[in-house]
Amino acid sequence: MTLAIAHKEGETEILDAIRERRPPFSPEAVVAEFSELMQKYRCHTCYGDRYGGEWPVEQFAKCGIHLEPAEKPKSDIYIDLGF
Repeated sequence: MTLAIAHKEGETEILDAIRERRPPFSPEAVVAEFSELMQKYRCHTCYGDRYGGEWPVEQFAKCGIHLEPAEKPKSDIYIDLGF
């Protein structure tokens, strides 16, 4: 599971924080950890792929974060980024 927090200053995009948790891990614990970090950056909405269906949306909501599913599938996002 990964998290990146970024912001834009003018034309410059700045990566503020990046986290990765590799299995085995508790998904609920990672959602709580990531939500806490997002709130420190005053982020109350995040965007993610559709992996996990409604489960991630519900878990982030329990922590006060609105998870907005990405419009494109993850493979298309990677293509757009040039990966």
